[in-house]
Amino acid sequence: MLDTLQRVRDPLGMRFDPSRVLYLPLYDGRCEGTSFMSRDHYGHLCTVTGAAWTSQGRTFDGNDYIDCGTNSLLNFTGGIFSVGVWVKQPALQTNKIMVARIATSEYMGWKLYFVDTKIRMRTAQSAATQDT
Repeated sequence: MLDTLQRVRDPLGMRFDPSRVLYLPLYDGRCEGTSFMSRDHYGHLCTVTGAAWTSQGRTFDGNDYIDCGTNSLLNFTGGIFSVGVWVKQPALQTNKIMVARIATSEYMGWKLYFVDTKIRMRTAQSAATQDT
């Protein structure tokens, strides 16, 4: 349980704990290739579609993505959760998703995205949708 976290040490010296359910350091050479394992405690299989590998890490050109599977740990269905992302945009782009979890063909899940000059977070479960 979270009160008895067993920490795991990564070969690069990063500390991981089981409460971090997904960690993708897309600058790390271990995330190169068409598929790789996430660098968190759980080791999710991640499949790359289109995102090119460069000497500075992954680059995305608008329709590229990384699918991290369907593990139920990734379903933030209630309670508090946090999302962190570093993004470098060459120019302001609107309605571009930075990170998302879409659970079904109907929009259910969450996304962090650009709208005009703002960053928005949208969550949706069943018929309830909330933008912040």
